[in-house]
Amino acid sequence: MERYEKKVAELEKLVKTLEDTSRPLGGIDADVKKAVSLISECRSLLREQESRMNDLINDVRDETIAQENREKKDAAGRSF
Repeated sequence: MERYEKKVAELEKLVKTLEDTSRPLGGIDADVKKAVSLISECRSLLREQESRMNDLINDVRDETIAQENREKKDAAGRSF
C-alpha cells in the first residue's frame, strides 16, 4: 500500500494547491487532470487490495468449511 499512500499524499498536496485562491489560473486544467488521474490510480489500487483481501477471506472460509467437514466425518466414524 506504499504506492497508494504516496499517491494520496501527492493528491492532498495537489488539492491544497488547487484550493489556493491567490494562485493564477494558468495550469489549473493540468492540475485537475493530474488529480483525476491520481484518483483513478488510487481507486485501482484499492480494488486490487480488495480483491486480494477477498481471496484471503475465501481461502480461510473454504479451509474452515473443509475442517468442519473433516471433523463431522471423524465424529460420524467414531459413532459406529
